[in-house]
Amino acid sequence: MKKKPDWEQRLHDFLALNKNTKFSWGVWDCCVFVDSAIKAMTGSHVIPEFVEWGNKKAALQTIRKYSGNLTGCVNKAALSAGMTEVLPSDAMKGDLVVYTSEGNDGAGIYDGYAIAAPSDEGLARKRKDLIVKAYRANESD
Repeated sequence: MKKKPDWEQRLHDFLALNKNTKFSWGVWDCCVFVDSAIKAMTGSHVIPEFVEWGNKKAALQTIRKYSGNLTGCVNKAALSAGMTEVLPSDAMKGDLVVYTSEGNDGAGIYDGYAIAAPSDEGLARKRKDLIVKAYRANESD
């Protein structure tokens, strides 16, 4: 998976366009958000086409079936899509990340300053030190 030459502008535009979009299971949850952000930067999806859900119950069932937990699902999808795992401390702008906050796992995009992830109020920002896994699309061949 390769980032487009103008990926930084694409990421900036994507985050600005979606800053007020509120969390909704299967429509705008953490997985849909990161998949859409990665597509904006690379032109490719991370989530396989056969994986889908429309509500919280279906999302949890899909997670269990696909890889057991959210961290495992993101790992499996990111590596299958051709992303490279990097150390959480080495996360850079544009990386897909898994984080743990208040006992819950979530997925987001590191924007160079903080983790961007959907919330009930729109895009939320979370501290970089909450990252437990990070994945990067290559910038060149």
